[in-house]
Amino acid sequence: MTRRICAALLLLLLLPGVILGFQLSSRTLEERVRDASLIVVGRVAATHSRTLSPIMGVGDTWRVSIQISAVLKGKAPEALQVTFVDAAVQDFPSFRPNQDRVWLLTATSDPGLFHAPASYESVLVATEAAHVRTLLSAPVPSVPPEPRH
Repeated sequence: MTRRICAALLLLLLLPGVILGFQLSSRTLEERVRDASLIVVGRVAATHSRTLSPIMGVGDTWRVSIQISAVLKGKAPEALQVTFVDAAVQDFPSFRPNQDRVWLLTATSDPGLFHAPASYESVLVATEAAHVRTLLSAPVPSVPPEPRH
């Protein structure tokens, strides 16, 4: 019985590191821009909900409304809500009102709800908007056909 308790405690201690390590597998900005179904510049207009993480605040999921100032890619719904997992340990989301951000978002099954995967990579400071626009206007490299043998 003691071994099971020790194993369970060890698992609880190691699991956050494994999850964080998996999430920290960084992708280039070009990859993140390509994979986003919607990219907007905007700020948090309201915080709607928080789903607590079992890991003492690390990884809480927040649901917020975004006030859009520009759409860089895709078609934004009139009322945009976004979910993101916050890596910070605090009682408020890292992204708050009056902070303009570039949001690289993926669609969900709800047409008005999008998700910011790996929020530390998909929510950028507003000054990155020009770089994102440049990436979006760059020609997509074509893959040459494989030679026939």
